[in-house]
Amino acid sequence: MPAPFLSPFLVGLLAVPVAKRVVKPLVRGVLKTSIGVAIEARRAAQVIGEELQDIAAEVSAEMTAAQIIDVDVPAQGTASADTAKARPAATPAAPPATAGAATAGATPAKAR
Repeated sequence: MPAPFLSPFLVGLLAVPVAKRVVKPLVRGVLKTSIGVAIEARRAAQVIGEELQDIAAEVSAEMTAAQIIDVDVPAQGTASADTAKARPAATPAAPPATAGAATAGATPAKAR
C-alpha cells in the first residue's frame, strides 16, 4: 500500500499544470474585461463632467446677462444708481518720474 501522502501529492503535481493552463486565460479574460469596464466608466465620467461644465457656463452667462439687464434698465421714473452719481472726468495719468533723468548723459558709477 502506498503512503497516504503520495496520492494527493501526485494529484497536485498533475493538477497544477492543467490548472495553470485553464486559470491563466480565465484570469486574463477577467482582468481584460475589468480594465475595459474601468476605461469606459472613466470616459463616461469625463463626458458627464464636460456636460456639467457646459451647463454651469450657460447658467453663469445667463445670470451675468440678467444682472447686466437689471443694472442697465432702470425702473420707470427712477434713475439707476450708476446714472444718479456724477462720474468724475477722466484725467490722464502723469508719467512716472525716472531717477536718472537729470543725469541722463552722465556715465553711471560702478557699485562697490
